[in-house]
Amino acid sequence: SFIKNNFNTFVLVDPFEGFGTQIETDFIELFENHNLYASAFLPLSSLKSSDVFTEYSFLKYRLDFKLSFNRNIVYPEDNQNYIYHKYSMNKLSLNVSYPINKFLRFEVSPFISINKFYDLDYRVLNSSPPPFTFYEKTKFSGYFVNVLYDNTNKIGMNLETGSKIKVSLGNYISKANENNNFKDFSIDFIHHQKIVNNIILSSRIFYGNSYGNNPFKYLVGGIQNSIINTKEDKGINDPLAVYNGNNNTNFLYSKYLNLRGYNLKKFDGYKALVLNTELKIPLIKTVIGKSITSKFLNNLQLIGFFDIGSSWNINSPFSSKNDVNTWYIREPGSVFQAEIENSKNPWLASYGFGIRSFIMDYFIKLDVAKPIEDYRLGQTKFHLSIGYSF
Repeated sequence: SFIKNNFNTFVLVDPFEGFGTQIETDFIELFENHNLYASAFLPLSSLKSSDVFTEYSFLKYRLDFKLSFNRNIVYPEDNQNYIYHKYSMNKLSLNVSYPINKFLRFEVSPFISINKFYDLDYRVLNSSPPPFTFYEKTKFSGYFVNVLYDNTNKIGMNLETGSKIKVSLGNYISKANENNNFKDFSIDFIHHQKIVNNIILSSRIFYGNSYGNNPFKYLVGGIQNSIINTKEDKGINDPLAVYNGNNNTNFLYSKYLNLRGYNLKKFDGYKALVLNTELKIPLIKTVIGKSITSKFLNNLQLIGFFDIGSSWNINSPFSSKNDVNTWYIREPGSVFQAEIENSKNPWLASYGFGIRSFIMDYFIKLDVAKPIEDYRLGQTKFHLSIGYSF
């Protein structure tokens, strides 16, 4: 028989949909061989949007099996031009996990996914034939292969020692139209190094590469789950742009990467490399050497940080001719092409300090960041966010 193990509701800030409520619950069998988990994200910006996830786990033997279903519906809008889209994704996957030892795990996860795009413009109904594409359906099958290593040890809130790494390869295959096929390879490495007492130096290196006929974009800049994030306005070059007839379903797979001091999606590209570092100092435990009864003071942390990263489509920032400092201009119908090079720095960087602690059962982070863009210091930017660092 199953018993309810947890039921939680909390505030979540989605980079695309904004504020919302996350609801989670799970049921566990008496001998812990079976587990049921369900979650739902309900954004306040659009009650029509939703993100629902359910998963059943069978954990009796050495091989772990997980069967999951994810349904994601979003409604991107351009209110100024009265353009409204709807995207839906329904994904069914089976995860088979084999623990090689207590730290290392190998996973294979085949899946099927159905994505739908709707252009809700009123002119679709008033014109025959419609002036642009208003509906498309894409079926994917594929797999993920993951290798996970984790020997971290939690010594306090937002404080760990040890390392963890995830190497992942995903393959999305559309048999009906191979132009929709794409792959994704990523490496996510995190290391927490104890300096002295409870002072921890934490570093994260992330590399991602989306490739194939229809790759998605990595979005670098800002902080996830941030209360006061702003988005970079890129006009028609925005990877999340909404305009008539544009099936931009791939943005459902886009990944946001933290880089403090900048707006969300300051840089975007099919490839990305980001380094985040934090020196975490728990003030009370460092000063007096023991815990106290106040939850706020006991978990109060002062941090210093440095971030650096970039994203690109073709030419990496390690090349003298990279995507940031090299432009190609060609007039329509012309066989000639002009190449323009500038001295812009292809890397975004920032440094600063922050404080963290528990407030009303939420772990709140305030970061004060000074961006370094194109060899110049920018204006100080504040980030107020919810949740642990990494």
